[in-house]
Amino acid sequence: LGLDADNIGDVPASLLRPIILYHITAGKRLASDLLPKSRNRSWFRATILEMLNGGYAFVFNTRRGPSINLARIVTADVEADNGVAHVIDRVLVPLLPIQRG
Repeated sequence: LGLDADNIGDVPASLLRPIILYHITAGKRLASDLLPKSRNRSWFRATILEMLNGGYAFVFNTRRGPSINLARIVTADVEADNGVAHVIDRVLVPLLPIQRG
């Protein structure tokens, strides 16, 4: 995305908001609740999360460790006043919009 502290203010809120909301789900979700219980290589196992922007993300185990979409979860279960955070190694970019209704 090429965003940093110097240019993030140049991005219109209408474009930034869906990206930020794609990093948040409703409720407190610990890593132990999110990760699939198996690393069976012959079958794709993922936990599907609905994000606050209305899109979906996929949490799964890989050989490199737990991931969400293409981002590796570097640190899990960081307690915060308003929930729990999981540190990832890249920005999640929303998938194509899903039409509802």
